[in-house]
Amino acid sequence: MNYDTSNGTAIAPGDYLPGHASLTIPAGATNGVIRVTVNSDLVDESNETFFVNLSLPFPANAILLRSQGLGTILSSNVPPSVSFLNKSIAVLEGNAGVSQAVFQLCLSSNSEKTVTVGYATPTGQPPAGKITRAQAAWWCFPRASPIRPSRSAYSVTPSSSQMKCSISG
Repeated sequence: MNYDTSNGTAIAPGDYLPGHASLTIPAGATNGVIRVTVNSDLVDESNETFFVNLSLPFPANAILLRSQGLGTILSSNVPPSVSFLNKSIAVLEGNAGVSQAVFQLCLSSNSEKTVTVGYATPTGQPPAGKITRAQAAWWCFPRASPIRPSRSAYSVTPSSSQMKCSISG
């Protein structure tokens, strides 16, 4: 019988090596083996699938009951960690209007999944004459792309004259 591989959510040759060959099961034997090489990577990603398709030559001396097998590549990589790029920042408050405090966040490694991080600024007790606002939101790191460096920084700009910013999620 002949076999070849085809892509599901896994893409050859990056996730696995494509294959196309013949398999002979000798007289008296009841099984044969097809091996597909799966490539390792360091990217946090979802499980991926590929197919092995069988066909019989003509004339055939067997009956093909199932012509397609499904292979699943189980991801073994841990999700990236999120951290502040700098331990602290300073912002000049100014005499009017608002100032922006910009916190740089980074992922420890790329991910093919969107990474969502919650952040919040506490209200606290403002000093006399100061107005502070609590702010909470979610920040998304977009999915990895082949051209994005492995350690990427993103900015979070909550608006408050006094703040601490903590990451959750």
